[in-house]
Amino acid sequence: GVARTVQRGIEAASGDYILLASADERLLPNACALLCAAADRWPAAKLIVSQYAEWYPETDVVHVHDRDSEHGMWYVEQAEGRFITADGLVDLLQERFVWLAANTALIDRKALLEVGGFDEKLRWHSDWFALYAIAFRYGFYAIPHSLAWFRVSTHSYSGRGMRDGKAQRQVALDIQRKLRTAEFRDVD
Repeated sequence: GVARTVQRGIEAASGDYILLASADERLLPNACALLCAAADRWPAAKLIVSQYAEWYPETDVVHVHDRDSEHGMWYVEQAEGRFITADGLVDLLQERFVWLAANTALIDRKALLEVGGFDEKLRWHSDWFALYAIAFRYGFYAIPHSLAWFRVSTHSYSGRGMRDGKAQRQVALDIQRKLRTAEFRDVD
C-alpha cells in the first residue's frame, strides 16, 4: 500500500529531513527554500508545516485556509511564523482544533522514525498520526503561508478510503489501539 511504500522511502533516506509531497500536492516554487530557511532558523524544530490550501483541478480553484478557516493557522499572528511547543499545542487544543497539514511538512527523519514512520495499518491517516505524534512530543514550527496545494478529489487514495465507512472505522480502531500502547502513552 501507499503507507508501506512511503515507509520504505523514509527508511532508505539518508538526509536529516523528509519532505512529504505526493501526486496529490502541487508544490509552489519557493516551498523548499522557505522550509529549509525555517529549519535553519529553528534547528530544534522536528516538524515544520505550512498553511493548508486545497486545489480543485477540475475547476482550477485554490482555496487557501486563512486564519478564519477551521483548517487555518488561527494561532499564528506574525507573518514570519511561530514555534509551538508540545505543551503549547495542548493549550491551543483547549481552544480549537489545530490542523497540521501533511502536504509540505518538513519532518526530522529521526523523529519520524521514532514514532514509527508511516504505519501501514493506519493507511490514509498514517501521515496524520505521525505528524501529531511528533507535534505532541516536540512541538512544531508553523509557517502561515501556503507553500503547496493539496489536490482534492473523490478519486484520491484518502478520498476513496474515507468514504468507505467500514475501512474508515477500522483505521480509527487501529489508531485507538496504537494510542493505548506504552510507546504512545505520552501522546494520548
